[in-house]
Amino acid sequence: MLRTILCVSGGAIALGAPILFQALPAQALVPHRYHVTDLGTLGGTSSLAYGLNEAGNVVGVAEDADGISRAFVWSDGTMTALPDLGFGGVAYDINSLGNVTGAVDTGLDYARPWDGRSSSVDSVALWQSGQLVNLGSLGGIPRGEGRRLTDDGWIVGTASAPLPSVPEEDIWQRAFVALPDDSSLRDAGTFPGDIRSFIFDLNGTKQAPGFSVSDNRGGPEATQAGLWQFDIDGSVQSITPLEPLASAQTSVALGINEVGEVVGRSATAAGQNVTVYWGAGQTSPELLPVLSENPGSYVRAWQINDSSLVVGELRDATDAERFATLWTRDTSGWVNVDLQTLIPADSGWDLSGALSINNSDQIVGYGTFDGEQRGFLLTPVSVPEPGLLFGMGAIALLALRLRRTSPATH
Repeated sequence: MLRTILCVSGGAIALGAPILFQALPAQALVPHRYHVTDLGTLGGTSSLAYGLNEAGNVVGVAEDADGISRAFVWSDGTMTALPDLGFGGVAYDINSLGNVTGAVDTGLDYARPWDGRSSSVDSVALWQSGQLVNLGSLGGIPRGEGRRLTDDGWIVGTASAPLPSVPEEDIWQRAFVALPDDSSLRDAGTFPGDIRSFIFDLNGTKQAPGFSVSDNRGGPEATQAGLWQFDIDGSVQSITPLEPLASAQTSVALGINEVGEVVGRSATAAGQNVTVYWGAGQTSPELLPVLSENPGSYVRAWQINDSSLVVGELRDATDAERFATLWTRDTSGWVNVDLQTLIPADSGWDLSGALSINNSDQIVGYGTFDGEQRGFLLTPVSVPEPGLLFGMGAIALLALRLRRTSPATH
């Protein structure tokens, strides 16, 4: 399948019209070329990298020789399994001290009330100095995951919480915050009248992007992006609604930087899922460009660093074509770049998703290498000269290429 890079510059658009793609701006500066590192596995066949710190230490999930998916930390070329309860786990973030948050499998299963299918029970986890601290949940069945761990020890994520008069208490997920001096999880709340909430990131001023949901099933869901502001004692000062791209559509906030810029996803008036950006202090989003002329329902702008570089993943409507993608901004607006075009052509890699970026512009995610799903680390190797700009001709040479189908496990 051929891939063509197409994009939309920032600014006002007619939300009712399907104007999601147009020619690449003439001045589109690509910030780096990248060296790609295979993070390996724990003796199995697959891995996936979710997060990294400023030192370039990476965390994620990898299969061991027994086929168990286990949380790992990767440092200086070595992948090490993190302790769990014997049933596996996943690591989502690592701070500058090397402490990690994620989830561990408790070994328990439960039958989901809405369809009877069996599902594992995961507990919020903190690995401190390499030792596991099981943080549990907000009550009920201990299901949840820590998504962000700051350098000063704050953790945010989502965990199960029992709600009055709701029999399916195990499925009502709520955003939480945990402070370093008190590891108990605190319910971060929702918008008034909503039931569920999710938080994915947290910056130094204790702003956390996420979303709130009005219903779980039995009726239409209303999903609204929000920006949580925590006080120094961990209490919720406010939850500011972040508007969708079009009225009455969904919006989800996923990543934030220290300036307060937020990225995530929303939908057009026609219901097409798209990636979006909210400027610092702004509640109205900008449309971010996408790589595919035929985007599917899965589009994610996962994280933004302090240089306003954004990483994410896109899939086409058939779910056969996947893109690890980088957004950068120039005088014309936002530009989307296929990360595959920024690594050596003979690397053997097919990059599928970019999930995290640090302030050194290192990127982690997952792709296919030698026919297997692997986590990767991209490290900048050069900065183009100011005159190295990509016009339409150069983009065509870089982006039109045959691709392989990539598997996914998340």
